[in-house]
Amino acid sequence: MDGRVGKLGEHHYHHLVLTALRSALAGRRRVRLHVRGTSMAPWLGPGDVLVVEPVRAGALRPGDLVVRCDGETCLVHRLIAYDARRGLWYTKGDDVSNLDPPLPSKNLVGRVVAVERNGRRQELSTRRAATVGRLLAEMGRLEARMAAWPVPRPARRWARALHRGVRAVLTRLF
Repeated sequence: MDGRVGKLGEHHYHHLVLTALRSALAGRRRVRLHVRGTSMAPWLGPGDVLVVEPVRAGALRPGDLVVRCDGETCLVHRLIAYDARRGLWYTKGDDVSNLDPPLPSKNLVGRVVAVERNGRRQELSTRRAATVGRLLAEMGRLEARMAAWPVPRPARRWARALHRGVRAVLTRLF
């Protein structure tokens, strides 16, 4: 295939990919996904390959990278929090200020267990990767709260720049 969608159209193409992804993960198989967007920069970037495995909701922890599917869209974002009272999960892209809309467990279809970049594979199950993930999740929660505060624009820019700097340092530790 030459990369073009052809007569299927973009919507149908994404539906087929989503169906194949859900089918593979439901069959308890690992899946490799190619990163296209930048919402998880600098942790993930275009060209990275993610190894995703099926996961039970009870095994998820804040800081995990999860595949969240909502309708015809699937994203890989960081798990930020779980609201047990409402039964909803919150996720957020590392390079995005706001939280994603909350989702029930059935919409979290997999967890990223490894990242492949430039011929190297980094497992996310290591203590270091888990710790950095949890720290980034906490920073994400704070950033999302700050985005909702009535803070003057210069202070918000300063806080965002600080957040990006700390995130870049944490990512280098990974």
